[in-house]
Amino acid sequence: MDDLLRLAELKRLFALDALLRERNVTRAARSLGISQPALSAELASLRKLFGDQLLVPSSRGLVPTPRALALEQTLRKSILELGSILRREQAFDPASAERTFVVAATDFGHHVMVAPLMRAVRMHAPGIRVVFVPFVASIRMSELECGSIDLVVAMRQFLPDALKSTVLTVDRHVVLQRASHPRGTGALSLDDYCALEHVIVSVEEPYLRTAIDDQLNALGLARKVIVAVPGYSAIADLIETTDMVATVLGRLADTLHGDFVRHPLPLPATEFLYAAGWHPRHHDDPAHRWLRDTLASALAGTARRA
Repeated sequence: MDDLLRLAELKRLFALDALLRERNVTRAARSLGISQPALSAELASLRKLFGDQLLVPSSRGLVPTPRALALEQTLRKSILELGSILRREQAFDPASAERTFVVAATDFGHHVMVAPLMRAVRMHAPGIRVVFVPFVASIRMSELECGSIDLVVAMRQFLPDALKSTVLTVDRHVVLQRASHPRGTGALSLDDYCALEHVIVSVEEPYLRTAIDDQLNALGLARKVIVAVPGYSAIADLIETTDMVATVLGRLADTLHGDFVRHPLPLPATEFLYAAGWHPRHHDDPAHRWLRDTLASALAGTARRA
């Protein structure tokens, strides 16, 4: 009975660690793979165990009490050490494994990565689940260290320097227009490009400008940017139903469905390195390594049009 009680208390400590990391019951429950009511019950038990409220509601989520803050670093260190022991001693068999990975990726990554990765996962590891979340430049190293995010996938220059990383694909921009565009389907000159109306993907100010506009400006030129959208999901409909064109990376163009014509960007070609990054402490984790290798193989196996 004493052993069972100790195991139950250990489980509650993992729950407390998740709550302290997330400061939110819903997100903490998701990271633990349990329901929100179950985690709320664990919090009630923790409060009795420690004789302290530990975390109290506020307008910004849960706020830790001084007692909880005093416990936080010691608890985090102990759980990380336990995780390291398990990773060293447990083999990973994808066919029988049950685990949830969290992958943070840019919108480009979601379009080009999710389908090929999940096809491979479902074929080889039916017990593996993957949660895809947006990548933000302000991502915290602590989220990667503790495993609340397993992998970040973005342009390599946006990955934190402290991460280990590998390049997944090298890409270049292309220009997409609809096949029935009034200009016809002939080769696209730089003057043609500047004269056309453009839709761009932009998520930060200045919204109607990207690095391509800076490149044109250096040549004394400008293009007509008509609309900026925060993601690629609207691109296909816009270029299919208007005379606008879109400049996108080639791998992204492969995912868009429609009767489109692809042109090389009439500017000096720039290579973009799309990479996966992870915290060094997960580098030798067999399950983590399997995820990275599977993602790299899945992207390498997807065909690209010239």
